[in-house]
Amino acid sequence: MLKKLFLITALMSPPLAFCQTAAPIRPNHTLLQYSATNSNAGTLRKLFQTATPFTGERNTALLPPDGLSKDTYIPALYADGSSGTLYQIGQMADGSVQQSDVGNTIAPLDENKMMSASVIGDITLAPATGNGTTIKRNIGKRAIDFINMADSLILNGHGNSREDPLPNKDVEIWQNLRNKWGGDKIVILPSGYTPPSILKSYSIAAPSAPDPSNKNIFYFVPGGLNVLGVNGSQYGRTLIDTDNDTTISPFGGSLRFDKHTISAAAVNPIININYQNSSSSIGQTSGAGMYAKLPPINVNMYQDPEAYGSLTGISFWLLDQSRGDKAPMLNQSQIFDGTIIRDGRSSTWGFSLSHRDTTGTASNGFSQTYAELDGSANGPDGGNPVYSPGDGNRKGIWIQSGSENAHIEGTGKNSKLVENTIWKPNTIFKSGERIRAVATDGKLHLYDVTTAGTTGQSAPLWSMAAGEAIPDGTVKWTHLGQFNAGFSKAIFVDGNNYFGNGDSWFDTILTSNDNVYGAFIDVSSVRFIDPSKSFTVKTDENGIPLPDGHNSVLYNYTRSPYGAALRMAADMNIDFSADGTQEGLNKHRLTYSSTNNALEYISENIPVITIKNDLSLKTLGVSILGSGMKSKLYSKNIYPVDSAIIGSNLWNNGNNDTDILGGEGGLMLGVIKTQNGHPNPSPALEIQNNNHVVLHDTIQLAVMSKAQILARTNNIEGQKIYDIDDHAEVTYRCPHPNSCSWFPVMYGAALRK
Repeated sequence: MLKKLFLITALMSPPLAFCQTAAPIRPNHTLLQYSATNSNAGTLRKLFQTATPFTGERNTALLPPDGLSKDTYIPALYADGSSGTLYQIGQMADGSVQQSDVGNTIAPLDENKMMSASVIGDITLAPATGNGTTIKRNIGKRAIDFINMADSLILNGHGNSREDPLPNKDVEIWQNLRNKWGGDKIVILPSGYTPPSILKSYSIAAPSAPDPSNKNIFYFVPGGLNVLGVNGSQYGRTLIDTDNDTTISPFGGSLRFDKHTISAAAVNPIININYQNSSSSIGQTSGAGMYAKLPPINVNMYQDPEAYGSLTGISFWLLDQSRGDKAPMLNQSQIFDGTIIRDGRSSTWGFSLSHRDTTGTASNGFSQTYAELDGSANGPDGGNPVYSPGDGNRKGIWIQSGSENAHIEGTGKNSKLVENTIWKPNTIFKSGERIRAVATDGKLHLYDVTTAGTTGQSAPLWSMAAGEAIPDGTVKWTHLGQFNAGFSKAIFVDGNNYFGNGDSWFDTILTSNDNVYGAFIDVSSVRFIDPSKSFTVKTDENGIPLPDGHNSVLYNYTRSPYGAALRMAADMNIDFSADGTQEGLNKHRLTYSSTNNALEYISENIPVITIKNDLSLKTLGVSILGSGMKSKLYSKNIYPVDSAIIGSNLWNNGNNDTDILGGEGGLMLGVIKTQNGHPNPSPALEIQNNNHVVLHDTIQLAVMSKAQILARTNNIEGQKIYDIDDHAEVTYRCPHPNSCSWFPVMYGAALRK
């Protein structure tokens, strides 16, 4: 009997399995196999007795002396070597599983002593320990973490006699279930379950209580939803289309996410990833000049040598059909929107792409483009962008700069972006707050609170000394830096690659083969400023900064002494002759020659116009220079020597001007007429190459009164003036040393015909 008792105890030991609790205590000793009618049972039999009581650890081990009792002590009863009593064995027997139950109400154990079939019966209170944790929670609590759509329908009276969920055709029932679920839940739809088609009318609203901002739930469809969207297209939305909820389902061999925001005021993204790095042990990447990258999302793609396809790392399809009736400027669709905040001393890159060709051969593909931006539209752009560069709405690349008016408070996931404020009297400021204020240089500067407190009645003198504590009531401020920000470059093309410095090149940095209506480069609206003298704040008569209408202030600007629309080094060319052929390159170009120290206009490799550093001007060939920039250059075949015409006022096609003609024959002053398209001089004055002066017309002397003539000083012998008082020509003569004077000219009789 004792051997059978031990055997039954061993067979009936409670198995330890996930999701299985201790069996309830039941009186197994009253079962038929242990009753008195069984041949193996019956009246108690005296198994053994000892003549002398045992006096070891327990001096009453066998009670009564002629038999066993519940307190009988059994040494090394358990597998771990510990001892026990017959009473403990009986308790285990009454609470154990009967072999007759195995396969009926209890799943049998397999050869690994594991349960091979599901547990039958109510296991709601059974404790279960999840993988990777030591915390036990009962099955019922674990089940409510996820909502099964089938269970929800059955619990709400939408099941048949076998408790199978019935397809729901009533939108009101679905809405009631949605209200019960609340927010932040995962709803599982059984495989093969299809929601009612009427839901495509988007009539299921998110619950308004208890928290209208916490509305989101996730539908998880392991079996997939093989249904089309409301617009009938393959890529339309799924029919689970409740307000602001998300559906996750297999679709076409991939995992699909769907979300539809109908009227919700608070909108959350479908996927929200938070990543925080606190490690100081990250190693440096070999050859990259930076620490190892820590991407929250990492995508690896491969294309085999014999494969065909266009690998695409990320693909977007964004359709915006909003009319924007209320506020068109507030409706802004973006394929990619990212913000990087630098609140430390790290190098930051807003967007980084690396394109590497490891074939070791020259380019032979259709395209090797680092970044492609395509645009298409219809109709002209808005405004007048041809002569007003700031107008227009369609822009290929929009680069903006500005001063940062916010700061970070806290660190990591506990950080927040806080807008800077302005100084106010008698106001409490906390440590770490930041303001902008006009410093002693008249410019806006940033100041941090280093000692919290209350400001004074009037603003302090805002010093710019580094590290100086500025007292203000009980607050102490520290100067951080100038509010205005400078950016060295909007676009920078770097010639330093991974394994060399300058061993690669670009054929062209910026070019286009498209149509241009205005200017290819327009800098007409650029303001060239001197940062050291600009950005002083405009104030009113009380010293209050004047607002600019865009949450900032008005500034004073000083023109930059270094501003230039185009800056080039010496010996660089501006080419005016390119025609798409190699022969057309640099036929007519403008350059500054470092050899000649001159600005040169070069035609067919010959310097035609040279302006040297000594301000001298040299031209090659016949040149006509005139006011109004209307001079003409005539053929060297007519004038084989260098010559120039300087006109006073070229009008009437250059005819009848008073000009100066300079050439090999001398200098002529007078009327320059044109004949057969070339100058035909009829000068009033001619200075020949032998220094002879020839007058071709009358000459008029200076006319003065006698008093004016005698009042002149610094006269030179030979000067002539007409005396209007005596109506006679006078000449300044010196007949004898120190006896110079004005002498009248003696006239004879008047001329007669």
